Amino acid sequence: MWFAVSQAGAPLRMRRYVFSDAFAVISYAAFAKASHDPQVALDLMKSFASYLHYSFTLGMMPPKDEDTRPAKSIGAHVIGIDTAQELRANIGDDQISRKTCTEWIDWNIA
Repeated sequence: MWFAVSQAGAPLRMRRYVFSDAFAVISYAAFAKASHDPQVALDLMKSFASYLHYSFTLGMMPPKDEDTRPAKSIGAHVIGIDTAQELRANIGDDQISRKTCTEWIDWNIA
């Protein structure tokens, strides 16, 4: 996914924002349901797997300075729940990265 494109749509700059993967998955889930295109469903499941990897693999996303403001972020879990709910509603309770959408929802809540 390109962060910036030219007026004609040519790629200019790609950035890695993990939430962008989740937001794309949510929108593509509705498109996959409407289009009945199995390839779209496969692509969005790969994108959700990427989101899960970057969000929950230790060391992939360096934590913010916890000395200045100690906190535990819940953003990745909230986005994970919403994304899994949209996938489940639009393409079914498929298994992604060894868990079903329902299992990812339960894992994020826990």
